[in-house]
Amino acid sequence: MSVRFIETWKDQSTRMIEWGDRRKCTILLLHGLGGTADSWTEVGELLKREYHVVAVDLPGHGRSTALQKLSKETLIEWLLEVVKLLRKDSVVLMGHSLGAEISIYFNEENPGKVDKLILVDGGYLRDEDFGESLQDVKQAVSQHIRNHRFSSWEEYLQDQRSHPRWNALLEASAISAMVEEDSKVCLRLREETALQYAKTVHVSPACERLHPTLEKPEKYLVIVSRRPKEVNPIRDRGVERLNAEITVHYMDTSHEVCMEDPIGLVEKVKGWLGS
Repeated sequence: MSVRFIETWKDQSTRMIEWGDRRKCTILLLHGLGGTADSWTEVGELLKREYHVVAVDLPGHGRSTALQKLSKETLIEWLLEVVKLLRKDSVVLMGHSLGAEISIYFNEENPGKVDKLILVDGGYLRDEDFGESLQDVKQAVSQHIRNHRFSSWEEYLQDQRSHPRWNALLEASAISAMVEEDSKVCLRLREETALQYAKTVHVSPACERLHPTLEKPEKYLVIVSRRPKEVNPIRDRGVERLNAEITVHYMDTSHEVCMEDPIGLVEKVKGWLGS
């Protein structure tokens, strides 16, 4: 595993983690809101023998600088720069949650740059499916940011260590998302940036790009979590809107698929890519 920074524009720097041989097929990983590239560490370790794997901190997350103006268009431009700097004609694009939304945006404008698109519990639903207005979403995002404020690193890590499969890699991932400021430990993601992401996804729901008449359904794999089970009727309606030929795999996890079952996720991804 190696870590480096790439300059996508003169005022924007992107942190990147790499695994495996660059001569092999590249899988580019995009994390969810508030996360970092480190959230993919276990997945990267499991894929590195067969693939070249790259994970990046999204703009404004982790140690990547924010975009001066965040929108669907600038996110597409940013990701195109990342792909160009990898010196690959095309990649397998795999996104979780917010990362899935961005992956769909990018594929719509640059289909030739994406060999396969893997959506990990994201991209097939919209806020409207949950009965949430933009104001509801903004309030939830703001509350999420405020909930991630702790008086010390020990308090924060004590909160995180309750996870049943806690390990050193998960701890490193948890630390990477946070920063100490004004005697508090808080998310590196700024509230205003998080709200810009939330507005972009609400106004331009990516699932509308996964219309039933979508061309090349064989290009897509959708991973759907099944916990909590109370949300499954909403998830199922989202799946029903998809082209019936798109491959859908279900996982007995919460939305935090990568954290809860990285081995199961990688098995499904490798099986699908090899089919």
